[in-house]
Amino acid sequence: MVIDDKRDAVGDYRTRLESVLRVEAEMGERSALIADVADALSHFPDQVEIGADYVMIAGVRLDANHWPSFWDLCVSLQEWRERREVLKRSWRELSAEQQAQVDELPKMGATDPTRAWL
Repeated sequence: MVIDDKRDAVGDYRTRLESVLRVEAEMGERSALIADVADALSHFPDQVEIGADYVMIAGVRLDANHWPSFWDLCVSLQEWRERREVLKRSWRELSAEQQAQVDELPKMGATDPTRAWL
């Protein structure tokens, strides 16, 4: 259903797209951190130093406040899902002419072929 009203549907879509991409980038950073630590623990355990409020891997210090909790991961995922649904709804509300003016709705859930899915 195309909504024809006074609001800026194209601007709304762009804002929502930026919001989804921002949350995805944060999730990607957290995923990379977890993957790097897992790789270090698996392949280079002698290079890992664990302190009371930090982990040092190959000379790089990770303070505990930078480490995501399970709750942080759940909140990020739920936030992404909610924003993604709003974005998809915004895309459907655009006319074909409006869709041609904006970046296409991105595919979500890219896979990393270097990692086994558990």
